[in-house]
Amino acid sequence: MIAGSNGYVNKSIATPVGYNAGVFLGNAAINAPLDCTGDDSFLGSRQLGNGVFDANLCAIACNEQAAYARRNPPAAGQFNKICTFFNTYILYKNGQALQQSCALYDQTWSQSYAKNTGYYYGTDKYTVGFSYTFSNKTDGGQPRYPCNVASASSAIVSASLQPYCSSLLSVSGSTKTVTVTPTVSATTLTTLGAQQKRQAAATPTAIQKYAGSIISSACALVATSGAAVTTTATASATTVYVATSTVNAVATP
Repeated sequence: MIAGSNGYVNKSIATPVGYNAGVFLGNAAINAPLDCTGDDSFLGSRQLGNGVFDANLCAIACNEQAAYARRNPPAAGQFNKICTFFNTYILYKNGQALQQSCALYDQTWSQSYAKNTGYYYGTDKYTVGFSYTFSNKTDGGQPRYPCNVASASSAIVSASLQPYCSSLLSVSGSTKTVTVTPTVSATTLTTLGAQQKRQAAATPTAIQKYAGSIISSACALVATSGAAVTTTATASATTVYVATSTVNAVATP
């Protein structure tokens, strides 16, 4: 006869080498939105069958994807998506353990995005259990460029300020080159070019809350003018996006 019993879930789990300690999500999996630059960070799932639950198996899958991506970089101008974060959990079908799942991502997502608790497929009910996330200890992943630059770019487009950007980045009678280094391998975004200048007139209201360097970087992504504006990218160890424009100086809005 059982005189007393306490039910509990052991929230401890072995941490794969090279990863931060796991975050226990319970009966929910990560449901990540598009990131601040509009990219999908989800890299696909790996299904491991109904064996011994082992987070190391997902770490191996994530590491293999990252190694393959580094060996086979995309064409110039495209973003190299490298696995740096994964969510592993047991998928249940009608209450019975079906398999261990590994959802791979190129960015780290917090516990607040653990919103996926399951779904129905026909009459079958699939649920999540024993869910954990792990983030790469040295590289947790980041968007293509900083979120404040993405926000400023969106504000520029919404307020139709591309002509202002063209004026901001222009050098009359010459070619203006602005190089933007994404945060995928740098902690700060830089704009280069000794001739870059700000107009004397006030910055448009829609983007006044942003620092000048952020505005310049955002403008490099969205600038337009009467002259053609081309955007190219240079493939290297650090992905570099180069926006080159030849424009005439125009009045600031």
